[in-house]
Amino acid sequence: MGVLYTVVPYDETITDWIKTNNINVGTLNYGRLPTFIEIEKSLFETDFIITWEVSESGIKDATIDRSDGAWTSLVVEDYVDEDSPCGFGFQKGWEEIIHIVVSYISRITGPLVVIPDTMDGIVVIHENMIYKEDNEDSSTYR
Repeated sequence: MGVLYTVVPYDETITDWIKTNNINVGTLNYGRLPTFIEIEKSLFETDFIITWEVSESGIKDATIDRSDGAWTSLVVEDYVDEDSPCGFGFQKGWEEIIHIVVSYISRITGPLVVIPDTMDGIVVIHENMIYKEDNEDSSTYR
C-alpha cells in the first residue's frame, strides 16, 4: 500500500505544529489553497504528462507522469467550480514528483505543507525552496 499525501496551506493554524516537528521556515508569509484553474495552470507549466479523469460525481483527479517512469496521482478535494479554492493531495507515487508539483502550485498560492500519512517526511514548500526537519533545505526544485 502506498503513502497518501495531504497538502494544506502554511497558515496560522499550522505554524505551531510545524515548529513541533522541528521544521524551521524562518519568516514565511502565509499560503492559501489553490483554485482548480491554478492547479491546472501549474501542472501545465511542468514537463510532466498530465491525464485528467472526471468521475460521475464531478471529482477531478490527475495522473502525473514523467518520461523516466516516475509518477503520482493528484486528487482534487472539495471541488465546487474552477474559480473556487479546493483542497488537493496525492495518492502514492514518487515523492520527488509530488514536491515538484507542489513547488509550482506554491508559486501562486504561497507556502504549502505536504503531510504524508506516515507522518514521516513532512515538508513546507514555497516556490523553489523545500523546508525539511532539522533545518535542512534544498533549492533543487525548479
